[in-house]
Amino acid sequence: MHGAADWLMGALLVAVPWLVGPDRPRPEGWLLMALGERGGWNAGDVSRLCPEPARAPRRAARDVPPIYERLHMHWLFLGIAAVFEVVFALSANASKGFTRRGYSLLTFAAAAVAIYFLSLSLRVLDVGVGYAIWTAIGAVGTVIFGVVLFNEKLNAGKVISIIAVVAGVVALKAVSGV
Repeated sequence: MHGAADWLMGALLVAVPWLVGPDRPRPEGWLLMALGERGGWNAGDVSRLCPEPARAPRRAARDVPPIYERLHMHWLFLGIAAVFEVVFALSANASKGFTRRGYSLLTFAAAAVAIYFLSLSLRVLDVGVGYAIWTAIGAVGTVIFGVVLFNEKLNAGKVISIIAVVAGVVALKAVSGV
């Protein structure tokens, strides 16, 4: 008789398809080794738990629809991601250490949206370039809106630092060729 832990392992392998997706090694070997010693598992049992995944044609990660590149949608996606990064940072500050529920929920939602749109832009952009631009726009936007919304002090050091960040991003974009 199979124990609850054995059935839980089987249920996880069936319920979480990315564990046994078409690009992953098949788990029969290690699963049979792990479960075979406890309760009489055999290859037939394991094969039923780990059916052959569907072999749908997959696009390469960086294959994007041609219209994305023609319309430079990756820059639009990166801009949206940067806006939501600023919203994320400002709402994290307004949440007062996650003690204010509305701002706390906004923080998590904005972070999720920012990362989603960042991932869309990284289908075309190099990760180093995209991430650097995303964080730079977020940092500059957060400083500017921090001054406007939260009355934070803006001194010469902050201004020089913002100029350095912007100059660095412009230089990175220029040498990356995107």
